[in-house]
Amino acid sequence: MVAAVNKNCTGCSGMPLCLALCPIFGAISYERNEYDYPYGRVRIVPELCVGCGLCAGRRYEVAVVDSERCEGCQECIEECPFDAIDLVRPELSGTGKKFRKSKKLKAWIDPDRCVGCELCHNTCNKTGALTLKPVNLADYDPLQIEGCPSDAIAMVPRRDAEAVPETL
Repeated sequence: MVAAVNKNCTGCSGMPLCLALCPIFGAISYERNEYDYPYGRVRIVPELCVGCGLCAGRRYEVAVVDSERCEGCQECIEECPFDAIDLVRPELSGTGKKFRKSKKLKAWIDPDRCVGCELCHNTCNKTGALTLKPVNLADYDPLQIEGCPSDAIAMVPRRDAEAVPETL
């Protein structure tokens, strides 16, 4: 999924909220032009969008670690652009006697920093220790996930990102 902007975009009077919410620099830009007078509108670069949904005010998934499968290789940490993953002692990341005796570090994901972009998930194919789980929106303050106030951003399949923006 990627974000796509529809014709409802007003550019938030020159201060787009989506631009501030986007965790990827350059994925959203603001353009003033004569066609979208007086405010302009935002443009989303599908190749840079990680599909987290923050710009649209939607947060769909977060990554979780299966401590039994995690080998502590750190590949997920290197891949995460949001600094949402740390290595911790298993007693902090898992439960049970087996984990408490182990001294090996395991990945732990901060659910408040994870945006569900799947970059870490794609690096952990060997062991399958990372999976994505749906976000329970009841766990979050609505002000933390509020996105586009004019409902101008929709999440669409990546293959449709170029064709959709003007027709949503």
